[in-house]
Amino acid sequence: MFVKTSRRRLSKYNEITCKPNWTCSGPVNTNDPFQDAGITTDLNFLEDFLKSVKNKGPQDIYLRECACPSLWKDKGYTQMAERITSI
Repeated sequence: MFVKTSRRRLSKYNEITCKPNWTCSGPVNTNDPFQDAGITTDLNFLEDFLKSVKNKGPQDIYLRECACPSLWKDKGYTQMAERITSI
């Protein structure tokens, strides 16, 4: 997480940039929900963390990642990002 603030407090005016550490660990295996454990930041953790940040005030959250965008939807990354923006 990267936050630029001059007041050392979060407000609705802060912009948050998050680099979630998504990886190219291969095709999705629906039989193994832990296939990316220890490699990629857990989506449940990331989603709840970003929700709590939004509850503190900042509404502008930017996810920055470049690893394998072709896998984002299959791995649930796109859906998680859509849920965060709909709060």
